[in-house]
Amino acid sequence: MRISYSVSMFDLSSIPRSYSSNVKLQLIVNGTSYKIGQLCRNELYMQNPIELDPCVAELVIQIDDTVYRNRVRLEHGAVPFDHKVEVTPLDSPLFLE
Repeated sequence: MRISYSVSMFDLSSIPRSYSSNVKLQLIVNGTSYKIGQLCRNELYMQNPIELDPCVAELVIQIDDTVYRNRVRLEHGAVPFDHKVEVTPLDSPLFLE
C-alpha cells in the first residue's frame, strides 16, 4: 500500500521513526465505504474496481488511531474495468504538488 500526501498537513512527529504504522484507506460515497489500495497525487487505485458516477466523496486515511478526512471530487467517476480513479481535493491540500 502506497500513500502520497502533503506531510505538512499532518503532524507525524509523535510517530517513532522505527515504528510501522497501521494504515487504512477508504473512499466513502453516499454512505458506502470502498477500500483503496493505493493513493497517489491526484488519483487513487481502488482495491476492487467499482462503478460510480462523477460525485463528491470523502477520502478517509487512518494512521493507527488518528483519522484524517477530506472531501474529493471524482471528476469522471469510476469504471468497473479499471482500478484507477481521478480525484480533485476539495478541502486543504492533500496531495503532493
